[in-house]
Amino acid sequence: MQLSIRPAVVSDSEALTNISFSAKRYWNYPEEYFKVWKAELTITPAYIQNNKVYVAEVEGQTVGYFSLVKVEDDFWAGKVFVTKGFYNKIGARYLAESPSSIDGRMVSLFELVMK
Repeated sequence: MQLSIRPAVVSDSEALTNISFSAKRYWNYPEEYFKVWKAELTITPAYIQNNKVYVAEVEGQTVGYFSLVKVEDDFWAGKVFVTKGFYNKIGARYLAESPSSIDGRMVSLFELVMK
């Protein structure tokens, strides 16, 4: 299974927005949070044009994206989102659940051996 990374193009905006929302929904946040996060989770053509946005694909299917945002004379990680099955698709092994920084929530831990 081959993971590839390519620069995003404007026509990716809808697919990337869908990944943003589905990735957040995976964690069962209350639906009212999504009204607050709508602008933050929406990837517009302008966002792609004004930032370094990269798409992760496995076998030609978009499985995630990340962005680098210019801040003064440096770049910072902007957004990083992957689809629900991403970790399985790249061969990562589920390890355990770990407490989140949010009381009562857990996060999944995965291991990916790099060769």
